This record gives sequence, C-alpha cells and structure tokens, in this order.
Amino acid sequence: MTEYGEELLRQRVWYWLEAEKGMEVDAEVEIGTGRIDLVSKSSEEVWGIEVKVGNYGTEQVDRYVESGALDRLYVASGEELNPVDNSIDVRTLSQTRSRLRAGMAENWYTKEEIKKELSGALSNEQRNRKVGSSTVYGYVLPAKNIESNKTPISLDDGIRRIQNAITFSEIGIIHVPSTPVLDAMSPGEAPDPEIVQEASELTRTKTPNTNCSEEPWVRHQLWEKYGGIPEGHIPNTLESDQPYRPIDLISFKGSSDPTDAVKNPADNKVLGFEVKGESSFSKNRLCKQLTQFMETSTLSQLYLCVPTSLKNEAIDFISSQPIFDKVGIVTVAADGSVTIIKPAETVIPEYDGYLERQKDRKTGYGEEFPADIDQTVTSPYITDEEAVRLKYIDPKPLAAELLTDESVPPNNSEYLTPEFTASNRTSLDDLIDEDASATRVYVLEGEVFNKRDRKRGLVELGISYYNGRDILLLNFTRYEGGYIWFTGKELDFLQMVLHSIESIGCGEAPGQGYFYKIKDRWERAHKDRDEKVENTPDKAYYSDTSDYENQIELKIQSHVSDLAAVVDKDSVVNLRLGGDEEGADLEVSKAQLVDLIASIEILRKNSGKTAELPKRETDSWSQARIARSGELVEDVNGIDYRSDVIR
Repeated sequence: MTEYGEELLRQRVWYWLEAEKGMEVDAEVEIGTGRIDLVSKSSEEVWGIEVKVGNYGTEQVDRYVESGALDRLYVASGEELNPVDNSIDVRTLSQTRSRLRAGMAENWYTKEEIKKELSGALSNEQRNRKVGSSTVYGYVLPAKNIESNKTPISLDDGIRRIQNAITFSEIGIIHVPSTPVLDAMSPGEAPDPEIVQEASELTRTKTPNTNCSEEPWVRHQLWEKYGGIPEGHIPNTLESDQPYRPIDLISFKGSSDPTDAVKNPADNKVLGFEVKGESSFSKNRLCKQLTQFMETSTLSQLYLCVPTSLKNEAIDFISSQPIFDKVGIVTVAADGSVTIIKPAETVIPEYDGYLERQKDRKTGYGEEFPADIDQTVTSPYITDEEAVRLKYIDPKPLAAELLTDESVPPNNSEYLTPEFTASNRTSLDDLIDEDASATRVYVLEGEVFNKRDRKRGLVELGISYYNGRDILLLNFTRYEGGYIWFTGKELDFLQMVLHSIESIGCGEAPGQGYFYKIKDRWERAHKDRDEKVENTPDKAYYSDTSDYENQIELKIQSHVSDLAAVVDKDSVVNLRLGGDEEGADLEVSKAQLVDLIASIEILRKNSGKTAELPKRETDSWSQARIARSGELVEDVNGIDYRSDVIR
C-alpha cells in the first residue's frame, strides 16, 4: 500500500468516524486491558478500533473484547482482510493450547471435555484446517503429560480464543482503501474507509473516558486543519544509531516536496508542529525537543501546540526562552477550533532530507517516497553516525593503499610462509563469551568437499570479528566445508599475505579450526532445535570430543599476473582451506578481495565498528551478502549464477 504508517491510517479512520458516522472520537484510550488506538462513541454504542497497516493478531484484540468497555470491536487495516480466508493466528492458538494445558494440570477440565467443546464449537472444515503438518484440532488439543508454566484459562475462554484465531467471528473489519499519499495527507480527499465485516455485539459494563486535552486529540484537530504527515520524520541530532526522529505533525504550504522549500522558500514552506497535552507538558523535555528540531534546519516554521487549558503555560515557556523567539504557539479548544496565538517566524531550511544508512530520505516522508514527489534529496542532513558510515563507503581507496604495502620479506617474494610456529590453544567456543561485533558474508564460487562427497556451487564465506580478543573467524558455509580462526600474529600474517598478493604467488596463513563431517550435517539437519542457526557455527555441536579443533592453514593463491589490471568481476585469488580430502576451494573476485582487505583493516583499527564497514548497509545487515560484483545482495538465490548455493 502507498500509506507509510499506522498514524496516517488512524487519522483517516478518525476523520471518517466523525464526519460520516457522527461519533465522538479519541485515541490511545485506556479501557482496562490496555490502550486501544481509537474509541468512538455515539448516543447508543461505544466502538473500539485497532488500526493496523497490515494484518493483526487476535491475542491483542481479544484483550479488548474482555475489557467490558466496548459494545463492538473493529480492526481497521490498509490490507483487504478477508474474514474467511485470513491466515490462522498460530501464535494465539499456541498460547491458548499452553493455557489449556495449565488448566488441565489444575484439574479445571479434562482432555475429553476439551475435545467435546472443540467438536461443538468448530465445524468439521474448521477443525481440519492445516497448521503446519497438523490440523487445528490436533494442534490445539493439549497432551496430558506436557507441563505448562502459563496461567490457566477457563474452558469457555479457551474455546472462544481458538474460534477467534480461526474465524474472527467477534471482530469487525474496516478496510481503509489505498490511495496516493498526497491525497491521504488531506482530510476528506482520500476514499472513505468501509466496514467489510460487522462486529458482533459485546457486553459492555463500563464506559471508557475520553479527553480532549491530551496529545492525540490535539494532534488530530491540527491534522484536520493543516493536513500533512503525523509522526513525520526529521533528522535525529542526538547521538543515536537511529538517523531520524518523529515530530508530531509535518505540514506543507505550497509544494508538498520539502526540496522546493529549500530551493524556492518564498513560495513553499515546511511546517513542524510539536504537540503537548496536560499530562505531557514537561518544560525540560520540551526545551530539549524544540532545540533539537531547530538544530535540524529542515523546517520553515516551528510551532508548539497545546490545548487551550495550557495557553498561559505555553506563552510563559516560550517567552522565557530567548532561543525560542522564532517558535510559534497554537492552541486547540474543546470544540476543536484551532487558534494561532503567536505566529512562527519563517526561516529558510538548509536541508530537504537526511541519510539513513547511506540511503536518501526526504523530510517528513522517511523511506516512503510518494510517486508525485521528486526522489532526489539535494541537501541531506548528515548525522555524526552517518558521517562514520560515509568514511569507508568505497573500499577501493583503502585497499589500494594496503595493496601497495612493502611488508613482504625480500627472500619470500614467491611463496610466503610464516616464520613462527602456531601452537595449539583452547577452542573458540571456550574462548569467546561475546557475540561477533561485525559480520560480512561473501558469495564465492567453488567447491566444498570431504572424503565421500564433493560439491561445486555458491559458497557463503562469513567473516566475524571479536574485538575483545582480536580474533577473526572465517566460516566456509554452515554445514559443509569448515572454519578457521586467527588471532594476534596469525592475523597479522593473514593480512600481510592479503596485502602482498600482487607481488607473491601464494601464501599460507596458519590458524585453528575444524572441518565439518558428513554425520555433522545429518545431525544438524535433523536435530530439533528452537534457536535460530547463526552465521557463527555452534562448533561444539559438531564433535564428540571437547578438543575437536586442529591447527590448519588457509592457502591464498593468486592466479593472475597483474592484479591491478583486473576488473572487479574476474576471479583473481583462490582460498583453499584444507587438503585434497576435506575443506573448501573457493574463487574470489577482485571486488570481493578489495572488500575483504578493507573490512579486516577497518575492523581491527576501529574496534570492530560495523557502521564503518564499506558499502551500503541493509535492513538485515548481519545477513548482507557481497556478490562477485562487490554489490550487497539480500538473497543469494536471487543472483544469476550457474549453480545453487551450498549451505
């Protein structure tokens, strides 16, 4: 869908409930079992509405059913939720099963009683719907001998939760039609929401309180008057790895493109509104927020917005702070009327956006660029954290400097071997008590093999660096091949070989590691484990003894005469782990070699900081894979290679 957040959906549903249904509405209302997104009241009924961009879980809405504060409950979503074909809420089924187990343990009911109630409550079709390899009936029916630490649930409640997880019978569904973002930002311009499934009538025993002097209500009145982006994104000036922070409302005068406010400020403006209610008007916090908003230089005007009851407090606060002379004041009365008490002074914004992990973001819109808005950010705000990422965005200059290193001993120019002898040490599992501070994965072509099997295809070479121990781990695939790790002078020597590969034919870097066995693969594939398999292998799982690691070597061999002249995509180096009977033999492109050389240098020199690694980051950075071209890819199988990946 084109909308970029639940907050805008909430504003649209709120406006529709007021304008079309004639209901009194408030947001973030406490109803006894949690805060619900919207509560709307008519003279006859009280509705609760939970707003979702996509699908929803029934456990959360089921708590609202139990509140006793609603006559009807709806879920409003930008997705076209089909109440019949919707996916089963497996999480709710699982939790309900555990709570039924707890009830059985307390002798509240028996397994036979659960069977009887399930058979009466669910149709044959519903009981036989698939949940993985089981049916709904088989999945939720608890075994007597399985203990549960969950809170027991009554049989009636358990059956009702199971029904809701399958049929959503009590919950109404409101569809919020997708529409161009610029239309959705203007109240009344977007298509009206539509009730596609009526909610069942609930039993209400109390009426929730609404309040027109708190932030949600004040913000909605501002949005109705000015339109725009609620919870709009602007740069984050704080020391934080999050490059943006939200402001309550960003609206536009003239063009809806913030770039136009930078280029043509006479005709276009970006307005920022920070909202405070009676329970959130903290002078210390407000001072910090307004200061930070002004520091971004992305707004043409900045307003402090409060309910009329806080008018004097707002005036006193702004007038007592000379740095806020340019900040305006807006009040919202109990009838929803908006009044400008003090106009904001107009300034010319310097920036029309910011960088988020080296990707352009527009002021207000964040990562969601409307089709009507120019995608180009002409003047991005650079946070301190983003400046760090930009330092090594291209690995080539750093690698070129290292590749000219004069560190090769003169008598060893063809075949570089260490002048020291590596000694046995404790296994990596016993040595490391921290997670790797950085991980990169290189997608290499080649072979992995053992005494019985040899496979050719794509192999994932993962590197992990443990800054506290100065250890570099190279992991060749997850189930086949092997791994090797280096520390201290071994790691120094590995870098020497890599840096000197233009002037030598080959080098052997000693380390310690392990070759995966065939039985390891079978056991790993068939063992029932809940935890996720990480890039760093659980090495102790692969062996029957505690001293399974051995001294092994990584052979690095150049197979081109002029490395500097080779283009990025060509294979220039082979990495050989092990001998003829077990290990891996992989081809490395020039781009991958350059990235590897730069990455190891950066990790060791900069305390393993992930942000300083070259190239652009991705949303799942620890899983980012570097293809032969040097580009990052999310999915190995999406690369046009000759073979499938070996995992």
